[in-house]
Amino acid sequence: MTGLDYSYNAFGLRIRSEIECEQLLPGVGHPDVRVRLGYVPECLDHAAAQGVLYQSTAGKFLLNIDRVARYLVSDGNEILINPAPDADFDAIRLFLFGTAFGALLHQRGILPLHGSAIVTTGGAVVFAGLSGCGKSTIAGAFHQRGYPVLADEICAVDTGDSLRVMPANPFLMLWADALREMGLDRIG
Repeated sequence: MTGLDYSYNAFGLRIRSEIECEQLLPGVGHPDVRVRLGYVPECLDHAAAQGVLYQSTAGKFLLNIDRVARYLVSDGNEILINPAPDADFDAIRLFLFGTAFGALLHQRGILPLHGSAIVTTGGAVVFAGLSGCGKSTIAGAFHQRGYPVLADEICAVDTGDSLRVMPANPFLMLWADALREMGLDRIG
């Protein structure tokens, strides 16, 4: 599950990771982002904002998910992960490519949307909404009709000269019941 170095492309970024993420596209070149395993403090000094699961300061975002991991996102270029004892790496990756990368994108000035995206002849279509409302399931239904998946969970939107959804994870995070209903064992 973990190794010395894996390289990926996602969210328009080159990622070097100590955690294997088979679902992502392989990448090459100098990394924009490092994902490392190591010690993460339980709290940030002088937190400017905080909630039940997070704290933030200028350039730092701390996410604490019980029985999974603590994540420290720093300056838009590093995510440090402190896994909980006996943590499931699938759960670690779920929060890594959800909230942690959402915070990192925000730090880099890229708009992170909580949604799923597909590719159409007219461009990207993003399905955004609250957790559990069916974003991934809708994208999965379109995928079955031939539309490629562009992103799921977090859609990175470049707001430069024109809006552009950057490719992320080309797989969908669907619940087992949604996959069964679609007659699939996985998508992506």
